[in-house]
Amino acid sequence: MNIFDGCDDDQFNIFQTQMTLEFAGNVNEVSNLELFVTENGSRMTYNQLAEDLCDPLLRRMLNATVKEVEPVPAQLSSKPSFRVRYLVVGNCRGCAPNTPLFSDTSNTGRALNAGNNGRRVENKCGCPEGTNVLERAPTTGEYTVAYNEWLEDKHEAGTVDPDNIARVLETVELGNSNDTSAAFHTGRLRGADVGNIFFLFLVMLKMIM
Repeated sequence: MNIFDGCDDDQFNIFQTQMTLEFAGNVNEVSNLELFVTENGSRMTYNQLAEDLCDPLLRRMLNATVKEVEPVPAQLSSKPSFRVRYLVVGNCRGCAPNTPLFSDTSNTGRALNAGNNGRRVENKCGCPEGTNVLERAPTTGEYTVAYNEWLEDKHEAGTVDPDNIARVLETVELGNSNDTSAAFHTGRLRGADVGNIFFLFLVMLKMIM
């Protein structure tokens, strides 16, 4: 099932939000390459969940850009961890610019066109009538679980060091943002990153295969 079959591009609006992922791991050793992988993981994990749940607003994460990385103070965490803040750009069908990514975020993401409540504009586009699915966006908890499953695959593939990024502890959506500028977490590459750049092309190939 592909819920986007039969959809017209002009039915979709762009929205922005921000979210943080708290990772168990070593913030001092994580590389820019590994953070790049988490950007792709954020998008791929969300889009698969939204399609599996048949989100009636057809939300898709187009990209997630790392904006900030900061360690979590030791007194606030029982194990070493750090938070990554992402600027997220997505699109959705007939929805408001402040539509949230997750169904448990305070704003419910009501459609601009109240007549269809964000559901099928036409029968060809979206979930078929009578489909036995929840028809909502993912929750932050569901996203955390699914992201960790994706992350385990990256550990096995060797694209993410489990000592640096072990798993997601918490997902938080921060809300709408008009900041569209991209930024690395340090603004420069460390020596270890320079050694890893050669493998970037191979990593990207694995993601799209």
